[in-house]
Amino acid sequence: MLKVIHLISGGDVGGAKTHVLTLIKELQKNIDVKLICFMEGSFADEGRQMGIDVFVMEQGKRYDLQVVDRIIKIIKEERFDIIHSHGARANFITRFIKKRLDIPCITTVHSDFMLDFKGNIYKHLIYTNLNIFALKKFDYYIGVSEDFRQMLIGRGFSEDKVFTVYNGIDYSESINYKNKKDFLKDIGLTHIHDKLIAGILARIHPVKGHEVFIKAAAEVLESNQDAHFLITGSKDEMPELTSLINKLGIEDNIHFIGFIENPYDFLNTIDINVLTSYSESFPYVLMEGARLLKPTISSAVGGIPMLIKDGINGYLFKAGDNKELATKLNLLIEDKEKRITFGRELLEYAKANYSLEKLASLHIKIYNNIIKQKQKSLSAVISGYYGFGNSGDEAILKSIVRDFKIHDPNIRITALSNNADKTGLEYGINSINRLNLIDISKEIKKSDLFISGGGSLLQDQTSTRSLLYYLSIIKIALHYKKKIMLYANGVGPINSQSNIKRVNRIINKVNLITLREEHSLKLLKKIGVDKPKTIVTADPVLTTKPADMDTITEIFAKEGIEAENKLIGVNIRDWKYDTGNSLAESLEYIYNKHNLSPLFIPMSAGDFETIKYYTAKLDIPFKILSKVYLPEELIGIIERLVIVIAMRLHTLIYSSIAVTPMVGLIYDPKVKGYLEYIGQPAAGTVENLSSEKINEKIDMIMDNYKIEKEKLKLRMTELRVLTKENVKLAFELMYENQQ
Repeated sequence: MLKVIHLISGGDVGGAKTHVLTLIKELQKNIDVKLICFMEGSFADEGRQMGIDVFVMEQGKRYDLQVVDRIIKIIKEERFDIIHSHGARANFITRFIKKRLDIPCITTVHSDFMLDFKGNIYKHLIYTNLNIFALKKFDYYIGVSEDFRQMLIGRGFSEDKVFTVYNGIDYSESINYKNKKDFLKDIGLTHIHDKLIAGILARIHPVKGHEVFIKAAAEVLESNQDAHFLITGSKDEMPELTSLINKLGIEDNIHFIGFIENPYDFLNTIDINVLTSYSESFPYVLMEGARLLKPTISSAVGGIPMLIKDGINGYLFKAGDNKELATKLNLLIEDKEKRITFGRELLEYAKANYSLEKLASLHIKIYNNIIKQKQKSLSAVISGYYGFGNSGDEAILKSIVRDFKIHDPNIRITALSNNADKTGLEYGINSINRLNLIDISKEIKKSDLFISGGGSLLQDQTSTRSLLYYLSIIKIALHYKKKIMLYANGVGPINSQSNIKRVNRIINKVNLITLREEHSLKLLKKIGVDKPKTIVTADPVLTTKPADMDTITEIFAKEGIEAENKLIGVNIRDWKYDTGNSLAESLEYIYNKHNLSPLFIPMSAGDFETIKYYTAKLDIPFKILSKVYLPEELIGIIERLVIVIAMRLHTLIYSSIAVTPMVGLIYDPKVKGYLEYIGQPAAGTVENLSSEKINEKIDMIMDNYKIEKEKLKLRMTELRVLTKENVKLAFELMYENQQ
């Protein structure tokens, strides 16, 4: 049976306390769980009452590390599989356990750790930074909302190591609470038993936004003088709140009622449940309120909009906006039927989507996934021209990641990128800055396969510097004796003799080369690269599917393109030869003869200036796409075109996927090689381009349109089969490495 040990300080209150205790109680039905607390108190007591195996290790001070040896002893003797930590203190201690034990460690991030100690300069400087120090060393993370997951990724945590699990409670479990009259008597507020009461159940802390609640209360009281407002906690915890209440003159209607042991006593008493936090994960107080059918108004932060659907089962307002909160409070105060409806709808939605059973089952799934990855996890590092915003190269990476994840969902992929945060976030993988050689070396050292990703990386047409970069990364992989694969590459041109020697010397040492067309194979043979196994397959992007029809229809509407328009797609890039006049003459010819209007397709941000230059020469109607669309979207757009004229290779590749006939303008041998490989025509090289040559090729396709389209369709069917060979061969190398 799976065994998980949970660590927590034991002084926690509120949502974190509810989360950990109810989760462990439910987990115990299916796995073996132990809870270690670092202090005695209500947390440990309640855990024992719930039948949880609680062990208290009291510390002399907050960061007393003497407990580390004792915890390690328990883990070894009882053979635990995973450490699951909660909170800053437990994270810090787990950091030192992890240094001495080879055991997967996961932590749940219940709150924004940058705000946990807000308001206390000493604690913020010391405790926050110690927590960050500890967090960086964990293997996995759970964010209790998608917002928290994105927050972690945005702060540099690897996306493929961050999970999302929303809180949940057991709605069937019986709950005990005082009736409204008795509770109000206990807190000395019997006189408001027949008044409408709005309340906020949250610790007194700047992040909870109590001042927003107070300011909104003042506005509400202008029109609803009998309303009352309850705040749990002591007014002494934030004296500035008391000052604000006195300043607003509402001290008779707003009440601090101290610490509440049973949240349901409070929730049963109020008529409207309010939360005003600036930051939240997925707070339990909203689900607890739902159990008692309480209508809710909350700031739209964290995972709250996943539960509260504004105007359907509650109200949301922008964090910090006391005027919007006041407006929505008045709406509920004045409409009893809406309060009843919101309470009922919220309970039904919460029960259906955020149950304790679902919370526990997701945790077990995560635990099993962690164990599976530890036992047999393949890993690959991919180098390429990623993170520069070029549509073609991004499509390559996306395709490789997609195909690898289909083959093995647990594979760890690390991409070297110019924008590591964005790459990691966009593709759900680990990503490292392409110039951080220390981290790159560490990642390659522990990987099963190094991939020099698709695209034309081995060339000196753009610069020798880029070629030297890619070769130097391959040399790191050679140093660590890693399996190395050139993955569906295009090669060349390589003009310098010294560069040819470099490529020959290094590439002859790799394990496997797959190429996207025959031209690259001929070039490698010519320069003497003949030792590695080399196969011509196809570009990985060819497995990409177009966006759905509704998405493309929406794009056309936004771009102001009439659906019935007959269009020719045009892609051009800045190059050393000016082809503007020839292309303009040809587009006017095509418009007049074939009734095709040009649609200019940018593939990178730099294309817009070039397009502007070319379109200035046109005297016919044309359109320019307003942005660089995603590969799937571009393929869907091109599907609706009649034909395409393009310089960039990946525009031609997208046209192939869309089965839209094309004419290529050759600025680089890779374009010529690809067109020959798929059997599509070129109008010549850009330095010798003529409108007559373009027109000739366009006329040829238009005169034989159905035949050309069917020929392209058949070729794409063949090439899609070959793309799968890339994946198969890559995994064979990784399996070899693990033997």
